[in-house]
Amino acid sequence: LAINVAPLVGHSVIRLWVMGPDANQRAARPDEIAAMQDVLRQCLAAGAIGLSTSFVDVDETARPVPSRFAQFAELDGLCAVLGEFGRMLQIVPEFYDADITIARIDQLAELSLKHGIPTTFSPVFDNRQTPQSVDRILDRAEEQFARGARVWPQMQTRPIDISFSLLRPSLFFARLPSWVRVLRLPVEERIAALKDPETRARLLRDAGEDGGERIMGRLVARAGEAPTDLAGKTLKEIADARGQGCALALIEVSLEHGLDVAFLAANGGHDNSDRIGPLLARPHVHVGAGDGGAHLASFATYGDTGYLFSEFVRGTGALSLEQAVAKITGETADIWGLKDRGRLVPGQAADIVVFDPDRIGRGEERPVFDMPGEGMRYTRDSVGVEAVLVNGELAWTPAGYTAAKAGRICERV
Repeated sequence: LAINVAPLVGHSVIRLWVMGPDANQRAARPDEIAAMQDVLRQCLAAGAIGLSTSFVDVDETARPVPSRFAQFAELDGLCAVLGEFGRMLQIVPEFYDADITIARIDQLAELSLKHGIPTTFSPVFDNRQTPQSVDRILDRAEEQFARGARVWPQMQTRPIDISFSLLRPSLFFARLPSWVRVLRLPVEERIAALKDPETRARLLRDAGEDGGERIMGRLVARAGEAPTDLAGKTLKEIADARGQGCALALIEVSLEHGLDVAFLAANGGHDNSDRIGPLLARPHVHVGAGDGGAHLASFATYGDTGYLFSEFVRGTGALSLEQAVAKITGETADIWGLKDRGRLVPGQAADIVVFDPDRIGRGEERPVFDMPGEGMRYTRDSVGVEAVLVNGELAWTPAGYTAAKAGRICERV
């Protein structure tokens, strides 16, 4: 390993291992829950630091992932095993709905108290469309901490950019069930459905009375993945030029190019930067990072850490340099119970990042062609970082990665 790894067990993988194709179809029987518990014990004994589950994700065919078919009894049974080891439960809640997210927080609190486990949920976003949501969510988490539960909200440091086309499923349409159903179809059937008047009418109704402008108007046709005459234009601009609503323009432009036209949903959440720093500074907010590669074809991978320091330490001053460092090192190690990590003290692992606090930030976005069959994706490197040491060995410099393989599987306390 070139880096340290603290792996979580995927609930969907355990479910699929035990139930086979039925994992995507039904609730588990008691004997199947018992079998999942046995598999989870093996994984935790082998070094996994917890279990992750999702209530929103879809697979490559836009079907709900297996974990979304689990009833509470199944999750409760798996948390009983986490309690035997004192390990973490991490969930992805229905983050687009504050009321449902708050209900998930309450559910996590009950599991935490019942089984004596830490829990965490991600992501938490702030945006102008729902300005009160993030405060309600974080306040509820703090209320549960006051009861003795451990429910850590994970808040990302930077906005999310989602690149998508109608050629493949995307989480962008999670709140539009009729669109999700169409995107699950094979490509030729999908094209036929988008041309069908009844289906199209249903999609347009789902997009809203404003023709999809509120949801889709700010989408930008992505350079390199859209016709040159459209690249850089918002969907609202394209729709206005065609005398159409945004949703209809998205459908027709996509059909005109075999669905292979990519749009960028830029700055998803976190579009009010004056609020983000103080929210990140709240004591119970756990700074979350990216998806570790889970959505490389859709999400731009950014310099999260650089953004934390450039935007909220140097920029707004919402966090001191020391607070920001503690949030992503010692506090993270404490939350997850990682042994000998997170602090520069004798006897702990020498995981060290050397950076210039006056320069650290995120660099320019650049395309990367490293996903066969998926075209390009986009990334940003951090700037102002001078060296990275992993367990005392130099792993990275501005010249690039070294040949060191000093990473380890992180141990729990």
